[in-house]
Amino acid sequence: MKKATIQWLLIVLVVGAQLAGCSAAAPPTTPHPATTATVVTTSPVASAMPAVPAASTAPTAAAATKALTSVKYATGFKIEYLADGVKKVTDGEKQQILLVAAGKRAPAGMESLPQVTIPIKRAVYLSSTSVSLLRPLKVLDTVIGVTTEKDRWYIDEMKRGLDSGRITLVGKGMGEPDYEKILALKPDVVFMYTGSADYVKWFEKFKELKIPVAVDNEYLENDPLGRMEWIKFLAAFYDKDAEADAFFRGTENRVQAITAKVSGVDRKPNVAWLLTSKGTNYVPGGDSYVAKMIAMAGGDYWFKDHGGVGDNNITEEEVLTRGQQADVLIWPSFPPYVNSMPDVVAAAPKLADLKVVKDGKAWCFQPWFYQSLDKTEDAIQDLAAIFHPDLFLGYELKQFRVLPREPKAQQ
Repeated sequence: MKKATIQWLLIVLVVGAQLAGCSAAAPPTTPHPATTATVVTTSPVASAMPAVPAASTAPTAAAATKALTSVKYATGFKIEYLADGVKKVTDGEKQQILLVAAGKRAPAGMESLPQVTIPIKRAVYLSSTSVSLLRPLKVLDTVIGVTTEKDRWYIDEMKRGLDSGRITLVGKGMGEPDYEKILALKPDVVFMYTGSADYVKWFEKFKELKIPVAVDNEYLENDPLGRMEWIKFLAAFYDKDAEADAFFRGTENRVQAITAKVSGVDRKPNVAWLLTSKGTNYVPGGDSYVAKMIAMAGGDYWFKDHGGVGDNNITEEEVLTRGQQADVLIWPSFPPYVNSMPDVVAAAPKLADLKVVKDGKAWCFQPWFYQSLDKTEDAIQDLAAIFHPDLFLGYELKQFRVLPREPKAQQ
């Protein structure tokens, strides 16, 4: 899914796991001259607040909104607040879109930019990961089309919507969407992700058909908080900027508290985050969001010297040599594709000799992992509890699960 490398989630999908941060199963992405009251919010660090005009004695509404929506971690989108409540967003394909409230007009000179009337009421989402970010905004009822089938959803509102017919299936998994069905739905906007030539073709097809489209590429971010920060991008379309910012700041504070709690540990466990598929061993790059998440949780990522933000292929010899020193194994797949240690050993037989496998120190994702981007703090706290159980006595994992040594007996 990555432009130059295999995206980690896609590797899980290669193993058979359909779902994910991608479409119903894959990680997602996101979508523009200035007037007198222009305010810019950009990544990775928010630009300085503009001074209040001398004639004013109180912050303007635009300045107040800008303060609420600064972007600190994400690098793939930008929001600019213009005069008269108009927003100009730049999405994951660097497309510029004007978000204009009903009854308002685009600023002079910007009329040629794509426009979306906000707040949006009807949206199609090609990524289940994006949909999870709607949960805190309480706008799941605006989803009218998805490409994730009912039995692959772990968000009850989506299951009910597909059951009742309020939500239409407009494609399957990571396959090309059904443009005719989407046209018939008349959405205010379609949210999709890009990262490969095929996805970019779909993006261009939407534009050719004059279907409003915005690219949410959160899965390309190399910081776990940066991935979740795309909630601010989506919120701009719903005029829920303040709500998104408040939710994000709460998560950020809780993640910082988790990180502070594990910062004083005497020893960080060696963590192997590894997946083997068809004889090839994959590990995330040392600059990836996975590596950063492990560090936040107080772990020492055992393959951090493999650079980059995407995935790296490593030899079996390196897996076995380094694996002997691993204290924790994270196998980034989920049921039903992996249920117990024998499933891991079946994919990589030589791992059976590793102490971490013999000792049962291996974990995988919960099935809903990629539909829980809004619960990023849970994933980090899970890892912290796995790495330092003595600091989190009684804590129950939410996004990860231990891999039992033997398959559970069928009921």
